[in-house]
Amino acid sequence: MNQEIMDYLLPWNGPYYPVSSKCSTHPSWAAWYASTHHTSTGAMKNLAPGTGTYGNEADPYDPDWKQDWFGDQYDKLRSIKMYDPEDVFWCWRCVGNEDWEEVIGRALFGPLCQVN
Repeated sequence: MNQEIMDYLLPWNGPYYPVSSKCSTHPSWAAWYASTHHTSTGAMKNLAPGTGTYGNEADPYDPDWKQDWFGDQYDKLRSIKMYDPEDVFWCWRCVGNEDWEEVIGRALFGPLCQVN
């Protein structure tokens, strides 16, 4: 069988190992999915620039999330953040989140720290 097909069907290419108690997905499977997803998304963006997201199914790991989610409106939306000077309305992939960094370490969630 073609090795590429085998890699697709059996992404961990080896014996089964117990899954981490913190996740229900085998780590190799999760890594394969992330790699495949980003490869296909990149191919779609090359085929049709300016695409790559849908409002209810946006990829939070998209490196171009500002452009893909908000387009040319990001700067205007960023200026509106002046009405939230203490960043009460913060989320990981929201307008203005670049002022903060989540320090995760080995935990699933971590404290927020101001970048500037």
